[in-house]
This record gives sequence, structure tokens and C-alpha cells, in this order.
Amino acid sequence: SFSNDSRQKDENVWLLGKLPENEIKRIVRFGINTGLRKMAILSEENEYGRLLSKVAIKELEKTGGSVATVFLAKSDLNNINDLRNTIKDFSGWKKINENNIILPKPKYDGILLLGNSSFVLKVAPLLSYYDIGPDRIMIMSTSMAIKKSIAKEPSLEGSFISSTDIILKESFDTKWQKVWGGDAPNLSALGFDAGYLISNTFNKNTIDYVTDKEGHDLVTGKTWFKENGLNIRELLVYRVQDGEFVEVLSE
Repeated sequence: SFSNDSRQKDENVWLLGKLPENEIKRIVRFGINTGLRKMAILSEENEYGRLLSKVAIKELEKTGGSVATVFLAKSDLNNINDLRNTIKDFSGWKKINENNIILPKPKYDGILLLGNSSFVLKVAPLLSYYDIGPDRIMIMSTSMAIKKSIAKEPSLEGSFISSTDIILKESFDTKWQKVWGGDAPNLSALGFDAGYLISNTFNKNTIDYVTDKEGHDLVTGKTWFKENGLNIRELLVYRVQDGEFVEVLSE
């Protein structure tokens, strides 16, 4: 199945899609390893955001950390004044006395942004404006924010993102363009992954092959399939630096 919804797993059905829960665990653990203990979550008000918020909270609480969560509805995101006021309250921002130029300590060590690139681009500039940008605390997100527009956004310089190997994706996209022209559809790489797996099951025990502990080197990256139908992908952590995504840690 091309699905990335872990609830769709079933007997002898394996999910090929990138499971967002794994990316959340990866980036939160990265933050914890750098000392993060007080985290906030800014998320879109949808099923995706609620599910991944639970994963992040559970992961941080293992270390005794604390989490504050704010969900932003579409109405909040589409009204700049409402969004500005929400972010202002969320940040705890207060106007500094002109005689005191020292900023107060931020309420959080890090902020996890759960949403697509459009969501991140709306929220990030306001976080920086209210003094909790990546120059002061750790800003984190997932592969949904791996877009050129994110890398070029000044208010995200120094932020961190968990994702599969973006060089592999760029290589696939380049090959696709040369053969077919245009941009590769979102699910096209998974189609090649499926074809690769199917072609290699010839004269083999399918379950043993798919769940091989050595994993598989797929178009979308190194992947291990579990007997319960879920997958684990090799995930990297990238930092936004000088308009590019620079790998800082691999697993």
C-alpha cells in the first residue's frame, strides 16, 4: 500500500508511505539529545496535527519534559490579525522598556511546527518577530517542510527538519524529468519501490524477503518492513543554512 496512515496496515499488507510518526520521533529525540526539555507545539487543527502532537508529547514525556500545544484552525491562519495575536500570546512576548534592551528568557527550549510548508511559512516569521525564532530557540519540523521556499525563508535560518535522504529524492526527480519531462508525481517514487520489491520476490518466500532484517535500498531510501505491516525508514536531520538543507545528523 502507498498509504502513510499506520491504521491501514493489515495481515500481509505493508505500508510503503513515509510514516509521519517516525519523523516526529526522530526530530524530538534529536532535540532531547541537544538538551531540549520544555517544548511547544504549533499545529494545524486537523487529524494529522492531533495525531502527531500525541506522538511528540509521549516522546518528550519519557525524559520528564513538558509540552504546551496550540492548534491553529484555518480561520486563524487566514486572518493575519488573529494569527498575530495568537502567536503573541503563545510566545509570552512583552514590549521591552526602552531602557532595558535585554530580552527575557524564552518560555520554551524548542518549538515543533506541525503542518505543510504553507503553514510553516505563515507561522515562522511571526515567531521571529515575537523573539522566539531559531536564533534563540530550536525550531523543528518534518519533511512536509522540505521545500525550496522554506530554505530561503530568513526566519527559518538555523531551524531543523527530519526527513528521508533529500539527495535521493533530487536524483529521482532529475531522472524523471529527463525521461518523462515535468515534475515527478508525489507517488511515483513509491511506484518504483513497489516494482522493485515485487520483482525481487521471484522464487523467494515473500514474507521473509519483505521483512528481511537487512532492509531494502529503495528509491525513497533505506527501508525496513516489519511483520506488523509498518515500515521504518532511515531518517536524517537537516539544518536550514544559507538557503540550503544541510545534513547534521544521520541514523
